[in-house]
Amino acid sequence: MLAWRSYRIGDRTTASDAAAKLLTTANVLLGRGDHSLAIVISTPIDDTLQPLAAARERLAAASRALDQGLPMEWYSRP
Repeated sequence: MLAWRSYRIGDRTTASDAAAKLLTTANVLLGRGDHSLAIVISTPIDDTLQPLAAARERLAAASRALDQGLPMEWYSRP
């Protein structure tokens, strides 16, 4: 299983755990609250790259949706 994770804190996106913590701390200290979102996408690993490409595209679609301010239901998958 291969997993990607990304964080959205306020209007910033990062894949770094440390940066996410720092951004959240800074927002709280500046009175902006701790509004954040974690995106995790996983795919099985096999001999082909098709699942990998599909998971990468889902992550890119989620990122685009966040940038456009679309509701979470638009890009969420069960």
